[in-house]
Amino acid sequence: MLNFLNPTVLFALTAGLIPLIIHLLNRRKIKQVEFSTIHFLKQMARKEMRRLRIRQILLLIIRTLIILLLVLVFARPTLRSGSGLLAGRTASEVVIILDNSLSLNSLELTGNLLEKIRQRWIDLEPAFRSGDRITVLLGVQPLKILADRQNYSPTLWSKITKQIQPGYLSGNLTDALFKAREIFQASELFNQELYILSDFQKNGVRETETEKLKNRWNDRVRIFCLPVFHGREENISVDSAAVVNRLVEKEQAIKIETTVRNQIAGKYLTSLVSLIFNDARVGQQNVSIAPGEQKPLTFQTTLNSSGFISGYVECEGDALLEDNRYYFNFFIPQNIRVLHLINRAESESYVPLILKPAVDKQIFSYRQKSLDEWQTLDFMKYQAIILEGVDQVPASLVSRLEHFTKSGRGLIIIPGNSLVPANINKLLKTLQCGQFLSRKGAPGQSAQTVTLGKINWDHSIFEGLFDRRKKINPVTFSAYYLLKPLPENETIMHLQNGDPFLTGAGGIKRNVFVLTAPLQPAWTDLSLRGLVVPLLYRIIFYSATRAVKERLNIPVGQRFAEVFRPLPQPFDFTLKRPSGDTEKIIPAFKGSDVLLQVEKNELPGNYRILQGKQLLTIYSVNHTPAESRQQFLGKGDMERLLPHNHWFGDEENILQQIETSRFGKELWPYLLGAVLLLLLLEMLLAYTGSRKQAIELQEQPAGS
Repeated sequence: MLNFLNPTVLFALTAGLIPLIIHLLNRRKIKQVEFSTIHFLKQMARKEMRRLRIRQILLLIIRTLIILLLVLVFARPTLRSGSGLLAGRTASEVVIILDNSLSLNSLELTGNLLEKIRQRWIDLEPAFRSGDRITVLLGVQPLKILADRQNYSPTLWSKITKQIQPGYLSGNLTDALFKAREIFQASELFNQELYILSDFQKNGVRETETEKLKNRWNDRVRIFCLPVFHGREENISVDSAAVVNRLVEKEQAIKIETTVRNQIAGKYLTSLVSLIFNDARVGQQNVSIAPGEQKPLTFQTTLNSSGFISGYVECEGDALLEDNRYYFNFFIPQNIRVLHLINRAESESYVPLILKPAVDKQIFSYRQKSLDEWQTLDFMKYQAIILEGVDQVPASLVSRLEHFTKSGRGLIIIPGNSLVPANINKLLKTLQCGQFLSRKGAPGQSAQTVTLGKINWDHSIFEGLFDRRKKINPVTFSAYYLLKPLPENETIMHLQNGDPFLTGAGGIKRNVFVLTAPLQPAWTDLSLRGLVVPLLYRIIFYSATRAVKERLNIPVGQRFAEVFRPLPQPFDFTLKRPSGDTEKIIPAFKGSDVLLQVEKNELPGNYRILQGKQLLTIYSVNHTPAESRQQFLGKGDMERLLPHNHWFGDEENILQQIETSRFGKELWPYLLGAVLLLLLLEMLLAYTGSRKQAIELQEQPAGS
């Protein structure tokens, strides 16, 4: 379609009538005058009048065309399809997607790539004017809106320029494209333009979802892709780091597994990789990685400290510093408070003797109380409760124990000599632990004994405890209670006949262990074996430490949310960010549970949540490893995803290309060339006509 960038001058086309008017005014009536001889004049008239008339008509046409073409030159005609006559003067709905994801922090000799994004943003400003409606989106996860359908102004442009800052977030062009389409669909403006300023890293484009958009753009939307291009930057990234141990103990070996990746193809890279705990370097390894490959590393160390430990794995500096660290955290219990509730009517308990080594080392803080005193005790002061020799369980105690286990604390149930299954099954049902059916065997009778059978050595309580290649000494049982666990319960230790001896139960939220035999010599010789000490120690240690929210790890930009149940007052919570900044956290409540949420986690590192002055938990925030991959979409890829887009190289004149795509190819240079040719033709016709007429007058005979 033919359009005009300056259509207001088209009224001047009426000037094309001027040559015609002049021509008509010059046609006067011919008066007849008698001469002595008119032979020559009659002869000339017959010979030249026809030719003269043709020349005059040609000159009239040429002069009219010159005027018309000059007017069209000033009207600036363009050749383009899809827009109306006044397209060059109407306001535009503009969406600009800016990418400041982690991959754009890559360093080059002239600075990082984000500087190129900022420069392209600055270069775009002359393309817009007052009346254009601008939306600016940050194409990261989570999606951010820097300007929401605001009228263009230099102030707006300057404000956005200052907000183009380095970030650690993952790219998210797909969601930004869906948001842009939503804006265009709701717009009443005819002209609509989408600009994408990005390195088009593959991690930021979910191709399957993006392809769904390619036939959903209306014909009015013009799409401009303004890429910045990576060089072959040398980069090693730390993609993961985690504690291997499921149970982490003081003065025991701790294993940390990490993976590092060479992000450049075609070149081996080397680096020094370090392990840091609480800002102290505890290990180093030199690593050489093949092109494009990932390499696992294992660190092993021993810590003498306890409590929350924050750490990270770090490699040496390279082109992309932001992926050189990966953070983690874990918790080493300092002193586990254990409450032992015992039925005084039962035989003397062996539990205090079994726990004595851990109590002497101050790993456990042990307190024994009679079951009759349970109402005077605050269960929430303890991390684990041992319930031994229980017969009658009041409903109020069942409720208290249910609340205790829901908080993530541990409960170990050891039956007594005179257990009545019906009296304890209500508790087991409430805690989702199955039910006791009956007693099997006779205490103190060795005629029908059964030995310990299959053991699930993969359970966390056995981690590093025994060498699986060695067989443990036989453990015999003369009597036990038959337990029918629920399908979701886990039998950790079986008897030789397949019946359970130790079952872990209670579901995800609860942490309950049930033994099926009293720890009495008349029932089993386990209480006299060396196995019983580490076994009970590990059961308590595991059940108690599960109450701690440890090893929390989220991607950068994701919201942190965790339920703590229950917490004592006052509910004064503070977040300490890796930068050192602190802020208050407003808790949400659901019953006695406390929900703590942190919306903005845009800086990698270990975040600390404090209740008052006490450290409540640590959570780690890390970069997305895929952001380090040197994989980018090219012009062909984007043409497939966004057909008919305009892709700009580094050296192209962006403003000129944008104007051309908006208004089509301008025709005025060609029209001006046609005007010059017509002027030359007009001069030639006028000159040759007058010259020929003069020659013929000179050749006229004398006296004729």
